[in-house]
Amino acid sequence: MKIAIQMVCLLGSLLLLGRVAGDPRSFTVEMKCGKQPQHNTTLFVPNFVAAMDSIREQMQRSGFGKAVKGSGPDTNYVLAQCYGDLSLLDCVLCYAHARTVLPQCFPYNGGRIFLDGCFMRSENYSFFEEYEGHEDKASLSMLGECICIDIELLALVGGACS
Repeated sequence: MKIAIQMVCLLGSLLLLGRVAGDPRSFTVEMKCGKQPQHNTTLFVPNFVAAMDSIREQMQRSGFGKAVKGSGPDTNYVLAQCYGDLSLLDCVLCYAHARTVLPQCFPYNGGRIFLDGCFMRSENYSFFEEYEGHEDKASLSMLGECICIDIELLALVGGACS
């Protein structure tokens, strides 16, 4: 009888294991694109790809990344960060989704994407120390509550902590 109870408990635990999984929370909350065309789209694309590769490596290590690739008006400045409750694996998955969606802003000079679990910004100028106040917020719906997150402030704090 004792062995039967142990087997039932073990089987129940194994069944629950299949239901326990991470969620990269890659639902697009908002996307904003720049309004001016890129200076030179031929130079922009390789700079963007190089910046994304650099950030991917940083995201795998810390959940935060920033990169600067290129020169002059074709420089690409990119920042990405996951929210603190994501595992690094889920963070990388969220980043991968943002990386595939943000290029929809091409051929414009920048863009921002806010996902449930992470965000990313790309521009042709250094915005890393920029704070835009109430204009730079996205509403995230979590468990029925609406939470307003100040994206730039979160990035500044995350950059200081990483």
